[in-house]
Amino acid sequence: MDSLIRPTGPDAGIVSIYLHTHERMIENVALSSRIGYVEYRRDAQGGFTLARMKKLLGEDAAEERT
Repeated sequence: MDSLIRPTGPDAGIVSIYLHTHERMIENVALSSRIGYVEYRRDAQGGFTLARMKKLLGEDAAEERT
C-alpha cells in the first residue's frame, strides 16, 4: 500500500496552484484572495472575462510574504 502514497505540493516539486474564475464571481475572487491566491491577469475568453489567480506553495510562498 505504501507504493500508492505520493508526495504532494512542494515535496513533489509543485511551486504554485492556479485558479481561473469568472470575473463577476466576486465572492469567489474575494475568498480566493483571503486564502492566499493573488490575481495576476484577466482575460476575455468566449464572451466573458476570467480572473486568473495564483497561489505560491512552500518556500516560494514564504519568500513572497517577507
